[in-house]
Amino acid sequence: MMRGCKPPHNDPHDAIIRGVRVNLASLLELQHGCRPGACTLNHCCCSTYEVCITDRELQTLTGWLPYAAKFCPHIKAKDGYDNIFEELGGRLHAIDTTDDGRCLLAYVHNGSLRCSLHSAAEKTGIPPHNVKPRSCILWPLTLSSGRPPRLSVDPNAYTFACCTRRKGLGAGVSPTIIQTVRAVFGADFMRDLEVAAARHGAPTRETP
Repeated sequence: MMRGCKPPHNDPHDAIIRGVRVNLASLLELQHGCRPGACTLNHCCCSTYEVCITDRELQTLTGWLPYAAKFCPHIKAKDGYDNIFEELGGRLHAIDTTDDGRCLLAYVHNGSLRCSLHSAAEKTGIPPHNVKPRSCILWPLTLSSGRPPRLSVDPNAYTFACCTRRKGLGAGVSPTIIQTVRAVFGADFMRDLEVAAARHGAPTRETP
């Protein structure tokens, strides 16, 4: 989970989708497109949030360290790789950051921060969502740890250049958010979200 998640609460714009409380109004309003060149070194997702991961994600990330190190040589140690994960307890871990708050798996490219896991996945032809932590894939969406968990938009999302507010809700949930939801929750959840969005008063695009 990333900092900035709020606990779930009752909201007339929420819908329960496959056990997840979804704030439809916030998702419908969001337009997001990753624009690494527009990020500054001190204000991008890689330098703003602490990323918490599960045991399973830790195993995945550990296996990808050799590939990430091609972009982030600073994670290499004499006999392998630095331990860049901090144990939080409860089978959770955090990816360490530099003194100025940057994720240790981030690297500078053309004046902006990039994710070494994302770059390594693209270079090897693997979908990045199969490699990166779920909270990183979800951003600028957030998923609370409550019961039920609540899917919404990070309250700080609109301070980033990659996020804008849409004028009108007639276009349904934006395609980039639909792709994110599908990657994290699956195609059935995505279709149910589109139906819920339509019932909320906005038509949705056709799903291929």
